[in-house]
Amino acid sequence: VWVQGVAGNGETTLLLTGGEFTVAGATVKQFIVGYRSQRFKWNFRGVDLDQVRATIDGCASTLKISAVSVCRQRRLEIEVSAPPTSFSQPLFFPTPAGWSNDPGCVESYVALARAVLYDQDNVELETIAMPQVALEFGGAYRCKTSAPRNESTLII
Repeated sequence: VWVQGVAGNGETTLLLTGGEFTVAGATVKQFIVGYRSQRFKWNFRGVDLDQVRATIDGCASTLKISAVSVCRQRRLEIEVSAPPTSFSQPLFFPTPAGWSNDPGCVESYVALARAVLYDQDNVELETIAMPQVALEFGGAYRCKTSAPRNESTLII
């Protein structure tokens, strides 16, 4: 999954990417989350032992992230959604067998994101809603009920 957005005033940005990765035979979910505003510059990374929990539903076009710092000093809750009809056709990518859109990914650029920041005492520090956010579901997270685009229509 991938999310990227900027608030209307240009002062707050959100970026996250994540998914399942296999290293040395072990498959784990890993996420990187960045939130920037006038007051806060927060990063969360699973590899730094931050807890990042994700509820991903490509068919419902929704993503929920709960990120908690390793010492539980900071928490960021994110909800992102987009109209199901706003997603692109599956995008093609290179594979050893050539270009393919299976599993591919689908993207929307009209998603709405809501982010809420909390301190260690669960006090709300900041809340923001961002319209016109990019939201991508790829690989196993992509909804399989949408018909893939015929590869013969791809123009390179």
